[in-house]
Parts: sequence; structure tokens; C-alpha cells
Amino acid sequence: MQQTTHDCDALLGQLSLCLDKLLPEADCAHVHAELAQCPTCQAFYRAMLQVDQTLRAAPQKAPAYDMSAAVLALIAQREKRQKRALGFTLLLSGAMSLVPTLVVILSIIIAFWTTTNPGILQTGVDVIISLVNVIRALVLTFGVLGNAISPWILPTLAALVSVLLLFLTIVWARKIVPAPSPARV
Repeated sequence: MQQTTHDCDALLGQLSLCLDKLLPEADCAHVHAELAQCPTCQAFYRAMLQVDQTLRAAPQKAPAYDMSAAVLALIAQREKRQKRALGFTLLLSGAMSLVPTLVVILSIIIAFWTTTNPGILQTGVDVIISLVNVIRALVLTFGVLGNAISPWILPTLAALVSVLLLFLTIVWARKIVPAPSPARV
């Protein structure tokens, strides 16, 4: 058996370019000269020629006329679904961003309320504890539901921080603002 001094893979790659008429004639002549030296490459070349001739002899069929319309319709449907999903996500994000804002507004109202009515502070603390427990239960529920609810976790945590700020505001307001003195009769 004769030992080859060339790279068969590189030669076969150039041979493929020759078959497709993408290599200059001089280079093709050099490839054919090297091909004559390697029986393995010659066998592969014969197989490549047979496949090439079979493919060239096969009739070329154009795709169906309505295929492009079907593909364009699928693309339009996908874009429509993406726009709907984006709209829903934006709506949900906007709604969830209102929660911390409402908590801050409620904290201001409750702070003012507790300064004008000092006995209400204990009730306010009870309400805050109830709110924290409800939010904690919601976070646990969202955690169980998995990835479908994961966009809500960050706004929920923001709401928890807002509730904490509400509580601190009430405590701060209670210490800073003096309780009104009882009216004298």
C-alpha cells in the first residue's frame, strides 16, 4: 500500500470546490494531479462525482406559490403574540409599580392620622402586622407557583420595604410629634 504525503481532508475540500467550479482551472489541475497519487481520495472522488451527477440530473422544483404567504402569515402571528405579551407585561409592571406608591401614600395618611389621634397607634401597628402577614403569605404563594409569578416577586419585595418604611414613619412620627393635650373643659 502506498503512503500519502498530502492531507486527504484538505484535498477533498478543494476537490469539492472544483466540482462546483469555484476553483480556478490551474488549481483544479493541481488537485487532480494529487488525486492520482491517493487511492483513498480517488474512491471518495468517484462517490462525489456520482452524487454530483445525480443531483444535477434531478429536476429542480420551486416551492409552492403560497408557501411564502404561509411563512409571512406565521411571522405576523408571532409578532402579534409578542406585542400582546409585551403589552400585558407593561400593564402588569405598571400596576405592580402602583403598589409601593400606594403604600407610601397610606403611610403619610396613617402618620398624620396617628399624630392627631394618639390612641390609634396600637391599632395602626396591628394593621401593619396584618398587612405584613398578608404580603408574606402572598410571597410564599408566588414562590410555590414558580416561574410564572417570578416577575411579581420584585414588586412584592418593594411593597414589603414600603410597609417597613410605613412602620418606621409611624414610629418616628409618634416620637417626634408631641401628642395633643386633652382639651380642658
